[in-house]
Amino acid sequence: RIIGVEPAACAAAKASREAGRRITLPPEETVADGARVSVGEKAWSVISELVDDIVSVEDEEIIEAVHFILTRSKLVVEPTGAMTVAALLSRRFPGGAAVAVLSGGNLDPEMLAQHRRGKSTRGSRRTRCE
Repeated sequence: RIIGVEPAACAAAKASREAGRRITLPPEETVADGARVSVGEKAWSVISELVDDIVSVEDEEIIEAVHFILTRSKLVVEPTGAMTVAALLSRRFPGGAAVAVLSGGNLDPEMLAQHRRGKSTRGSRRTRCE
């Protein structure tokens, strides 16, 4: 099975899949700036044909996944690249084997530290879905 993951704040692919057609959603903030895109026509054709399900993860779960990967594997992964691990850690997938592709090292250490301390991200590099 192929299961996609996206931030809950930018869940246009999940909404499109549920609606059975490509849709757009109003922009929202997310720490996963690489996932702040609309679902394009080509992407939608792949999603609608090949993806079995799409799950969404909250920003806090994404940050926890970034921290988990950093402390357990000693790898720097940006929030967008950690979304699959966030879904795995929060048990969004059914049981069985899973593959998570880790990518990107564009991580703002201060943003990670702020989130880990539970402080506001106001003024950080949080971005909006477009």
